[in-house]
Amino acid sequence: MTGPKAKLRISAQQTATIKIAGRAVCAGAIAIMLSACARPQGDFGRAQDDLLHETAMPALGAARKAITGNPVSSLPLTDSEKELYNRAWALVFPPSQEDWLGNSVVEMRRTHVIPASWSSIAYESYYEHLLDRNYQASQTHYTKLLADIQTDRALIPPYCRAWQQVREADSFRKEALHRAHDPSRQQSKDLNARIGENRQVHLWVQAALSLRFSAFSHALDRLTIDVPDRHMVWTVHRALVGYKQDILDLDATCEQLAPSNTSKKPRKSRILTGWGLERPAPKK
Repeated sequence: MTGPKAKLRISAQQTATIKIAGRAVCAGAIAIMLSACARPQGDFGRAQDDLLHETAMPALGAARKAITGNPVSSLPLTDSEKELYNRAWALVFPPSQEDWLGNSVVEMRRTHVIPASWSSIAYESYYEHLLDRNYQASQTHYTKLLADIQTDRALIPPYCRAWQQVREADSFRKEALHRAHDPSRQQSKDLNARIGENRQVHLWVQAALSLRFSAFSHALDRLTIDVPDRHMVWTVHRALVGYKQDILDLDATCEQLAPSNTSKKPRKSRILTGWGLERPAPKK
């Protein structure tokens, strides 16, 4: 075949090569987009705010929820709610910091870009990333596992305090709405949506803690077989027992940490002790 049309002839092998290359490009593009979705970290592992994660993705998530009929609150976040969301983010974050795919999935769920049912994370991946660190000493794997468990346990009390403050504020909001004269329908809608959003954050934290416990427990089981160390196995096991109890007592712990104004009576100052009780002067 001659002429210009001959230039369009492509062999079957070339077609297959083009398809493979196209798939590789698409996969690379998806990987880049997912890595961009991962929320950046600032100092001490805290979330770092930027335009993409605090403006663009939440706007996209709000649009998705509106389209699917899920309630969306237009109320501004209070300081307590911001604290709650930041504390929660540290606990719903994948157990392994190297899990960039899990980090991206968590961030897309946080901003409501994807529904909760799409954000499952395999707990087995924690141990895989733990082995990828290639520590020279096998005991270091146990040390890292123990440190991650202790870090999680230390994060639970401040999260509980934040959740208690938000729950008390939500209760106060409902009472204020009930006392309000002729509240608008939009006010009721926004309030109920915000209370629901806060509740979903707490339920997410509870589910994430269970997943993290499964990840740490699985890692200990694998380490016990792969690189046995009787002393470290016992040490990590005791930490896991305490961690499990923290999860089971999560709600009770939040109640215990709630401030109470009537639980303790004010103590009298020792400076004023005895004032007004002067004795008469002794007689000679």
